[in-house]
Order: sequence, then structure tokens, then C-alpha cells
Amino acid sequence: MADDDGNSGGQVPPRSARAKPKPRFHNEDLVSLIDDLKMKRDAVGKEIEIESAKRDDIQSKIDEEKQRLQHCECRLSKLHQSNDAFTRMIDEAEAAYTKIQESSETLMHVLKRESKSIQKDLAGHI
Repeated sequence: MADDDGNSGGQVPPRSARAKPKPRFHNEDLVSLIDDLKMKRDAVGKEIEIESAKRDDIQSKIDEEKQRLQHCECRLSKLHQSNDAFTRMIDEAEAAYTKIQESSETLMHVLKRESKSIQKDLAGHI
């Protein structure tokens, strides 16, 4: 006697002979899934736009700070040059002043010695 599926007896047909299950997805389910994926993609796209804007803002600030740093470095270089020039001038002026002091002391000794010599000569003629 044959069953409803054409099998006789209680034997189960081999797996290859059984009918394959039909996909459970219907057209509406597939469209709904694709729409859901599109919404997720759009959400990620918005996050990309936000993060890109943040990145651009940060890069702009970095560029501005680099310009400020470059200006500061240039100014510092000029200030160091001026400072070095002042140091050289001070060193030269101090050296010249020391020579003037030494010359003044020498001149004072010479003047005192000559003055004493003149006074001795004068005292000896009087």
C-alpha cells in the first residue's frame, strides 16, 4: 500500500530523493531586509560625515597652530639674534671701559710721579 507521498511501507526515502525545502523568504521579506540594510548604511554614512567634519576641523586647527608656531619660532630667532648682539656690545663696552680705567690709573700714577718730580725740582731751586 502506498503512502500519500508515494512511498510504500514505512520506509523513508534517501535524502537525495526527498524534496528540498522551499526558501522561506518572500519578496516582501527581501525588500524589507534590503531597506533595513540601506537605513543602516545611511546611518553609517551620516556618522562618516560627522567624523569627517570633526577631522577637518581638527586639521584646520592644527594648520593654524603650525602657522602660530612658525611665527613664534621666527620671532624667537630674531630675539636671540638681538640678544646676542647686545651681549657682544656689552662685552666690547666693558672691555673698552676696563682699558680706559687701566689707562686712567696709569695716567694718574704718571701725573703724581711727575708732580712730585716737579715739586722736588722746585723745592731744590728755591
